[in-house]
Order: sequence, then structure tokens, then C-alpha cells
Amino acid sequence: MGSFQSHDVLVNNIKIHYQVTSGKGPPLILVHGFSSFGSSWYPTAHLLKNNYQIYLPDNRGHGYSDATETEYGPTDRVSDLAGFIHKLNLNKPCIVGHSLGADTAARMAAEYPDLTECLVLIDPPWLESNESSNQMPAQIEKTRLEIRHRMTLPLKILILLGKNEHPSWTEEEIHTWALGKKLVNPHALQSIDILDPDWQSPVSLIGVPTLLITGDLNLGGLVSPEVSALFDSLCPVGEVVRISNAGHSIQMDQFHQFSNYLTHFLRKYYPWF
Repeated sequence: MGSFQSHDVLVNNIKIHYQVTSGKGPPLILVHGFSSFGSSWYPTAHLLKNNYQIYLPDNRGHGYSDATETEYGPTDRVSDLAGFIHKLNLNKPCIVGHSLGADTAARMAAEYPDLTECLVLIDPPWLESNESSNQMPAQIEKTRLEIRHRMTLPLKILILLGKNEHPSWTEEEIHTWALGKKLVNPHALQSIDILDPDWQSPVSLIGVPTLLITGDLNLGGLVSPEVSALFDSLCPVGEVVRISNAGHSIQMDQFHQFSNYLTHFLRKYYPWF
């Protein structure tokens, strides 16, 4: 992609691959979810690249970053993201995270309150109650099993599956979605297996403006209206928007609505001018 340059940086003794725009502007990090990689953010990156310096890291065990046998828990994910910011000497970037990347961003903002200026959290895998600590919700369990199977499928079969499941997506989005399934390391499945159900504690510590974007549960969205209300009560600096006719990948299912909410939030809390 001509607008981006590829680099590697050593974080926590592993190579983290990332792409960055060549332009100038405040730093903004796009953090992907499980079984994806930085390139999945290209449409959003194109939207923002003229006003921000966009960073697209591949998470540990994903894309072209190194994999390890262990260290995929919430603490490790936070350490990797914070380490990435430190190593590149980024000055309080805005962080936009999807799914597991949103969970990581929220936890990092709670643990390192001075590292980020604001957050955008897209459909994180959060349950309504900590009482479900030993019971993974059906959608997350289904996703984990599907990914384990799909990692074994040829790329061309994954592309066909993607076209069937996401008919509104572009060819590039489908190809990137499928490639992400092939590039994820099997060890990274631990990210889902050891998912911490206690998201309320870190959310209550977030002190920067935060936008939570949710979709439709019946289309595959993870954040329920009850979770949205609980987030709203726990995070005084937070706001919630729901985008209809969108599943879990809201930024691709309804890109136009998503981009409107995103740019409005950034103009208010992280302006480029």
C-alpha cells in the first residue's frame, strides 16, 4: 500500500511489525482484534491519513509479528501496546481498537493513564456480569472454534466463506479478513481461552474521553444493551453509540456510519488542527 511504510520494532523481546503513514499529524494507533492484522484497518486508515499519522501494528502472534508459546493474556497485551508506544516515543496517541484490541486499549488506558489522549472501542468482548467468569458466551465460544478450524483451510476457501458471510464487504476487505486467519499463530488462541471477564474494573479507571461503538447482537455483535448501560454508568468520560445493521466488524459492515461517528469524536477530542 503506497501510503504506508512497513517497519519492525522490538517490544518485550519480540518483533512487532507495523505500518505507518508517511504524512504528519497527531499519532493515532489502530489496534486489530483476534485473528486479524494491521492491514484490516486500511479503509479507516485511508479515511484518517491526511490528518493523522496512522500506526497499524500486528499484535503478538498475528500478521507478521513474532509469536511466542505463551504470554497472550490481558497483562501481556497491555504490556505490548504500552511498550509499542514507548519504543516509538509517541506522544499520547488516540487509540482505536476493535474487539480484543478494544479490550486491550481500555485496559492500557486504565493502567497507564498518561499514555493516551482518548479511546474509541469497537465491540469489545465484554459480558454483562463478572458472575460469568467460568462461562464464555456462546458467540465468543463459537468464534474461537470457527477460527481454530478456519486456520486449517486454504486461502481461496476462506475468501469464498468471507464473500458468503460478508456480501457487502469489498474484495480487499474479504482478502484481508481471510489472510488474517492464515497468518495468526495457533498459540495466539490463548488470547480467547484466557479472556478476563472483569472489564468493569479497568473501565471504571479510564480517565480520558472514550467512545464505545456497538452493533446488533442478532448480526454477531458482542456488546449487549445491558453492557452498554453498565459501561455508561462506570465511565463518566465515556459515551456510547449503536450502529444498526452492523455485526461485530462494525467498521466494515457500516463504514459510512462508523466513519461519521469516528470523525465527529476525533474533531471534538483529538483535533488535527
